[in-house]
Amino acid sequence: MSQTSPLQGGPTDKERKYDRQLRLWAASGQAALESSNVLLVNSGSGTVGVETLKNLVLPGIGQFTIVDDAVVEDADLGVNFFLDESSRGKSRAQCATEHLLELNPEVSGQCRAKGSLDLQAVLSSVTPYTIILYVLPLPAESIHIIEEYSRLRSTPLVAIRSVGFYGYFRITFPDVFPVVDTHPDKTSTADLRLLNPWPELLQFAQDLTKNIDDLDDNLHGHLPLVAILLHNLEIWKQNHDGAAPTEYSDKIAFRKQVSESMRTNNAEGGEENFEEAAGAVMKHIIAQSLPESLRQVFEYDNTEKANSSFWIIAQAVSQFYQKHGQLPVSGGLPDMKAQSSVYIQLQNIYKSKARQDASEVFDIARGIAADVVTDPAEVEQFCKNARFIKLINFSRTAPKIEDIVANELNQEKMAATAGLEMQSSLISLYLALSLSPNSLAPSAEAMREAIYAHAPLLQGHKRTRQVTEEVARAAGGEMHNISAVLGGMVAQEVIKVVTKQYIPVDNTCIFDGIESRCQLPEGPWMREGIKHAPTLKSTTFKGIRIEADIMDLPLACNNLKCRAELNDRALVTTCQCSHIFCLECTNRFCLSGQDRQNRVPCPACDTQLSSPDDAVISNLKPSEAYKTSILSGLSPSIIMECAGRALSFWAYQTTQNIYYQQYLYKTLPEKYATLSGRLEQTVNEANAQIETLQRKMSTLTTENDNSRKKNEELSKAYKEKSRQLLQTQELHDKLRHTVEMGHIQRAATDAIDSRFQQQQHQTSRHFAPQHSAPYNSAHTRPGSGAGFRGYGLAVDQERAPDGGIRGGLIDTGAGPWRREPSVTGHVSNGPPNFSRFGARGVLDGERGLGMGHVPNSAERRRNTELGSAGKHIGGLSSGIKVSQPMSNTGHQHATEGFMGIRNI
Repeated sequence: MSQTSPLQGGPTDKERKYDRQLRLWAASGQAALESSNVLLVNSGSGTVGVETLKNLVLPGIGQFTIVDDAVVEDADLGVNFFLDESSRGKSRAQCATEHLLELNPEVSGQCRAKGSLDLQAVLSSVTPYTIILYVLPLPAESIHIIEEYSRLRSTPLVAIRSVGFYGYFRITFPDVFPVVDTHPDKTSTADLRLLNPWPELLQFAQDLTKNIDDLDDNLHGHLPLVAILLHNLEIWKQNHDGAAPTEYSDKIAFRKQVSESMRTNNAEGGEENFEEAAGAVMKHIIAQSLPESLRQVFEYDNTEKANSSFWIIAQAVSQFYQKHGQLPVSGGLPDMKAQSSVYIQLQNIYKSKARQDASEVFDIARGIAADVVTDPAEVEQFCKNARFIKLINFSRTAPKIEDIVANELNQEKMAATAGLEMQSSLISLYLALSLSPNSLAPSAEAMREAIYAHAPLLQGHKRTRQVTEEVARAAGGEMHNISAVLGGMVAQEVIKVVTKQYIPVDNTCIFDGIESRCQLPEGPWMREGIKHAPTLKSTTFKGIRIEADIMDLPLACNNLKCRAELNDRALVTTCQCSHIFCLECTNRFCLSGQDRQNRVPCPACDTQLSSPDDAVISNLKPSEAYKTSILSGLSPSIIMECAGRALSFWAYQTTQNIYYQQYLYKTLPEKYATLSGRLEQTVNEANAQIETLQRKMSTLTTENDNSRKKNEELSKAYKEKSRQLLQTQELHDKLRHTVEMGHIQRAATDAIDSRFQQQQHQTSRHFAPQHSAPYNSAHTRPGSGAGFRGYGLAVDQERAPDGGIRGGLIDTGAGPWRREPSVTGHVSNGPPNFSRFGARGVLDGERGLGMGHVPNSAERRRNTELGSAGKHIGGLSSGIKVSQPMSNTGHQHATEGFMGIRNI
């Protein structure tokens, strides 16, 4: 497949294709996978073998070969996904190969029919096989050929068997299998070397903490934990004669010292970097030691060390350790709070030291075998993972099948006795499938006979009968879903072996498709969370020193609902079973004081307690006299036998209690996970509620601020409106006053006009013959004192300062009037005009007496008809309020009050 050139340093087509798996086993693992050559020897239905190859072709193995002489039949079409109608009658190996190659064009494959070419010839090919897979059942001769090839070529073998709902696979190595890159947890790979720092690291820490008390809060809060711990280690050594805090109590005190050096008077109330440093004390303040797994590598005696780069590098690392007393620095640095520039500088210091140590190891290895060790990258990889190298010794002496069965049954019995819920062992399933590797479909009876011959303890075992009947019912056929799952598991382990990364399954893995679970009956991972204990016998304690404080631990009541400590008296079942109960449970279950026929069975195991000695009350704190007399007179052999039985009872009870505690311990992670989930949920809900309340508070605060601003604006607007209201009120009062004064003026004017009209009317009637005479020329003579004498009135005129005329009414003898000095009238200058509609005064002559132009006079409003003279005398304005006249008399009084004229 053509590769496109990377664009601006981007990933290639292959990198994009294998992106996920490259993250798992890196480019080195992918290269090992692509250079591998896998052989599959197929048999039976052949489904599980093809499914395994499918999961190897997809990630990109180099090449594969299928050896299978079967021809596709109708039965194959229903259980093999890679066969269809067109495959009927063809070679099964050829059809499977063609369809597998379609999955990944970068993989090459070929097929061989066993009938045309024997297996020995296939194994003698030029290209050696990296790993061989063979599907059972196979003839014994073929299995022998494969195992012999594995022994000569040190080729790993994987045997696979799938029948119905069951299956297993077994990995076999002719020799030890070292795994360098075990992919440990990243949190455990950091090797800071704080107790043995090299000069560059020590100088780096001293430069950062030289004036630590004078640093500002920002720099002090970003010191890396390495610098903090090294600084505090120097202070600790000064106060402890140069000794480092290696003991647990010293580490507790040292951690307290680190915590106390943290600043708490800042805004955060603490410093995260100092909290990290205090938390790293127990993990990183440790003395260097050689891991047990690496010690096994150093001490392993392998005759082929000279021909393997792994063993040459291991020997070089061993010499490095003997010289320096510590392993090469791995170069890893955990995450920590620090400034980016400081962290990068610290990271470069560790990487530089790791390269320096790896270079020294490489020189040592080249001195041992220069033609074997040629790649410095391989040495760097070894030094980086030295503390986690795993040596799997597949050639060790395997335990006998009887011991494995006895161990499994013993655990089941103990679990049942303790009332623990434990799944039954799958050892019967393994025996049913493995004891007939050359037979496709043995009967259930034949399988049980073979099982009982190898493991007599399984006779009458309920699980064994169920498994054999299920395997016989399958008649050797495979179920595609079960084979697909099992094939995926096998492919995963094959990739571990080929890439030499991660830790593969140790020996055998059993799969139960009905219960969907696996079990490893051999190896260190036999059962998760529970370590298998050997079958307990009286000789178990021979030669073992038991401390008094352990022996004095009180036993517990075997009733799981009670589990009370037994300190005084208890009921013990000795002959048929080995259980002990408190007196309260004894009375509740009616275990004592019964005859033989009515005695109840043991509450723990339902064993019938038929003999009177099967259940006895024992004094757990016997007197000194009892201790002296109980075994006195007996022979040493009987005494030892009694002591052995008593110790066996105690050991059984102790082991039972251990399994009970392990069961409780097993449930603790689940409970912890549940409680952690609940706590996290509660915290999340509380945080959500807090955030909601904070948002509401923020909203309310904003609304409150807005309301306050609006209130202030409204208050200002109210004050402004109040001020405007006061101004409007004042203006209104002025206008009202003006209007009222206008009313007074009009009333006074109307009163005067009315009075003048009456006087004019009366005068007109009195001087009727002279009405048509012309006016006196005094009307045009300024300063003249004549005027209106014909009407019985005279006007005393004089010049005003503004050119007007001041005058007053005087008594002319025509009526009872005289002049009042306090009253004067101001008459504007202008031409004589006697009309009310003129712009001048109403008096005859050049100057007139009275108001000037009065636009809203009574004459305008009422359009009053005048007398024979056809004229109306103008009114006067004043600031005195005059009521509307109701009669002539009232009008007269009002006029008198306005003008200051009174009747004498």
